Amino acid sequence: MSESEWTKILGWPGYRVYRSEINEDSKSVRLWVRRKRGNRKLMCSGCGQAVKEIAEVYEREVRDLPCFEYCTTVVIELYRVRCPRCGVRAEKVPLLPSKAPFSKRFEEAVGQACESAAVRGVARQFALAASTVRAIDLRYLERWAQGRRRPALRQYLDSTSLAAPGINCAILSDMWSRASRITALVVLLTCLICPLLETFDSWDDTIQTGNDTEYTLVILALCIGIAYSFARFTFTSGLLFFAKSVFTTCTQKSFLSSPSSLTLQLFDATGPPLLPLRI
Repeated sequence: MSESEWTKILGWPGYRVYRSEINEDSKSVRLWVRRKRGNRKLMCSGCGQAVKEIAEVYEREVRDLPCFEYCTTVVIELYRVRCPRCGVRAEKVPLLPSKAPFSKRFEEAVGQACESAAVRGVARQFALAASTVRAIDLRYLERWAQGRRRPALRQYLDSTSLAAPGINCAILSDMWSRASRITALVVLLTCLICPLLETFDSWDDTIQTGNDTEYTLVILALCIGIAYSFARFTFTSGLLFFAKSVFTTCTQKSFLSSPSSLTLQLFDATGPPLLPLRI
C-alpha cells in the first residue's frame, strides 16, 4: 500500500504518511507521519502564540485507533519552537491534547467506552492498565466539560466560584450603584428646585386655588425615593443571601471534587455518567 493511501486511511488533517511498517506476527502497524507542505503554522504549547523559529525536530510515538485487527502506532514528527514569551517549548498539536502517548481520538474512544462499561472491561478491551484507563477517562471528561456551551449565568458562577464571598457580594451590590445615584440625584434636584420655583411663582395662586404644583412634585419625589430605597433594600438583601449560598456551594463542590478542577457540569444528568460510577 502506498503512502498516499495510508495518509487517506489515517485521516490526520495537515499530516502525511511517509513511511509504513506492518508486522503480521504482532498484528501491529507503524506509520511515520510529518507535516504537509502547506501546514507550516506553529503554535507554542505554553501560551498559544504563533511562532516561526524552530529550535529542534524530534519524533514522538502515540497509539491511535486500531486498523482492523492491527494495533496502530503513529510516529509523528514534531518541533520544539523558540517562543519569545515562554522560551523553548514543544509545539501545540490539536491531535495530541496531552503528554500521554495516545492520540485525541483514541482517548475519546476510551472515554466513550467508559460511559457504558466498567474500567476493567475497557482496560481488557484496549489492552491497557486500569489506572491508565482512569487517567484517560478523566482527561476525556475535562475536555467534554470545557467544550460544552454554558449559559452566561453558569459561566459567571463558574468563573467566580473560587473567589471570596465578600468580593462577589460587593460586585453584586455595585450593580445598583448607577441606578441609586440617578434616583437620588432626581429626588434631590426636585426638592431643591421646586421651593425656588414656588418663591417666584406667578402662574398659580396657591391661597385662592389651594393647588400647589411645586410642593406636590416634592412630595411625589420623596415618595418615589422612599419606595425605591425600600425595594432596593429588600431585593439586595435577598440577592446577597442567594449569592452567598450559591458561592459557598460552588466552593465546597470545587474543593471536594478532583484536583483537576472539574466543573459542576460533570454532575449534569444529560452528560456522561458520574465519575464514581465510571470508576
